[in-house]
Amino acid sequence: MPARFPTFALAAVLALLPVVAEAERYARPEATEPCEETLKLQQIFGLADPAEKLKYLEEFLRRFPKHPASGWVLEQTQLLLAARQQWREAITAGERLLELDPDDVEAAYRNLQAAEAAQDASAVRAHAARAWEVARRVAARPDAPKADLARQVIQYCEYLDYVEITKAQDPKQRLSLMAEFERKHPRSSYLGNVQSLYFPTYEQLGDRAKVLALAEQMIERGAASEDLAVSVAEHYFKAGDFDKALRYSAKTIEAAAQRRAEAAAGPDSAKQAARALGRAYWMAGKIQMERGQFAAADSLLRQALNRLRGNDAMTGAVLFHLGWVNYKLGNLVDAEKFNQSCLQYRGPYQDAARRNLEVIRVERSAK
Repeated sequence: MPARFPTFALAAVLALLPVVAEAERYARPEATEPCEETLKLQQIFGLADPAEKLKYLEEFLRRFPKHPASGWVLEQTQLLLAARQQWREAITAGERLLELDPDDVEAAYRNLQAAEAAQDASAVRAHAARAWEVARRVAARPDAPKADLARQVIQYCEYLDYVEITKAQDPKQRLSLMAEFERKHPRSSYLGNVQSLYFPTYEQLGDRAKVLALAEQMIERGAASEDLAVSVAEHYFKAGDFDKALRYSAKTIEAAAQRRAEAAAGPDSAKQAARALGRAYWMAGKIQMERGQFAAADSLLRQALNRLRGNDAMTGAVLFHLGWVNYKLGNLVDAEKFNQSCLQYRGPYQDAARRNLEVIRVERSAK
């Protein structure tokens, strides 16, 4: 069966995108000096027809390429060309703006928008890389006027890099893109999604042992996301190597704690981390239950339950095992409560929970 790769909710990303299509970096120049350039600018100011205005803007740039108002003229040119869907010409104007100011994040982002609108994959890749570089420089200066905009552009470029990975059909190309993503975006909210693709990608290549070794190295040096760590834990859990499953479940919890300490997780990645943590606590709790460590299992499974709400299959399993653990601890009140809650979730544990409830109620009534 071919590997399936996750997609990200585009609507959620679009809601965060910077709206710079009409934003202007350059203020309209003063045109008060009595000279030919001033007369041309005043003519441009008075034009309402976009096509005629574009003609005068382009003429001004040809005749006065070094004029102090050339930034404003170029920006107006780029905006008008984009409005007319002349994408390649709009990109050319944007490139000239970036020659004037290499940190013009608006021009770089408009070029990326134009490349996307032109549906030119190679141009999108090139302009996404350029926009990311520009935005990264601007965002590194927190006092820069466009620092907030730059951070949004970075996030969108990260998203585009992630989408390119998910669309790559060749597993070797995908691995190359993934390595590049980790180099460029070590704190990206999409990092967990990217790292979770290692297993299916190496499976396509028939080399699961390679990704397992690579994943363990990344986990040991603290460079792995919760998703990657919990995937390794699940591998060993299914293989019956419970010592390693416990070890990597603990590493999953450490990775989540580190991300919280660095304040690197946004709302979406926080939910993703919670799911990974839930799976880690679930495995650790089940292993401790099998080993007869019921108090430890109770604590771990309660942690899992708090994080797996919304996943009905796993919630039902956790509730059932919490019922069993609390029964073994002699806590019949909670054992009854967890088994009763388990009945709400369709699945393989419903019938067993119903039978357990009958036993617990008999024992409680006898006391």
